[in-house]
Amino acid sequence: MSKIYIFGDSFFSRWYEDKNTSGWIVQLTAKYPEVVNTAVGGASNHEIYLKFLHHINNITPDDIILFGWSDPSRFYVNPGITKDEKIYKSYYTNFYNKTLSMLQEKTYMSEVKNSIKEKNLKALFFWSFPAEYVEVPRENFNWLDSMLIDITAQQYYYSDTFENEVKPALIYFSKKEVADFKTPDEVVHYFRHEDKRPNHIGDQAIHNELVKIVVEFIENQISGQIDIIKRLNNGA
Repeated sequence: MSKIYIFGDSFFSRWYEDKNTSGWIVQLTAKYPEVVNTAVGGASNHEIYLKFLHHINNITPDDIILFGWSDPSRFYVNPGITKDEKIYKSYYTNFYNKTLSMLQEKTYMSEVKNSIKEKNLKALFFWSFPAEYVEVPRENFNWLDSMLIDITAQQYYYSDTFENEVKPALIYFSKKEVADFKTPDEVVHYFRHEDKRPNHIGDQAIHNELVKIVVEFIENQISGQIDIIKRLNNGA
């Protein structure tokens, strides 16, 4: 193995390294010296896909790709523009269309699959959020609903499937650890100002299991569809 390339949002970014936490991304960075982590908090699938395109010509079959899909309702803004509350409200009020957002997401996923196949690359796919919830349809579903609706992992709907894939979406574990939110504003305030958990997950067992999954994938011990919950239950 040469390098690990990481594409995703805050569930995959490096958090609180100066505090020497044992979050899963910090653990991987310590274990493998050559990690190219492009993940940033709040990244949309548009931004994640563009970063993948930026790096794709440098990735070789000796490398490992960790890909974390974000919420399809997250939108793109040009570099240097801050996604403040005014922009969010304007976008979801005037521009957001769930059907088009999910179509764009599936297009990105298809292109990523094709690139990986053409270059014979090795990639493991994760999800930060589901695309929506089965039996809990919402016309303007977005990531805030992940924290406002009491649902099970079995109700998660994903936009696509991949040859090597980890489920459920990581927001499932994050939501289990926090109090019930009543409004979208409460969710936004918590994640922006109060959430100190590395990669939004406080349970150390989850972090350790994610690291084990990646290590086993790198060492060709596992592949295919990987269920985090089943692994945790079997190891209990």
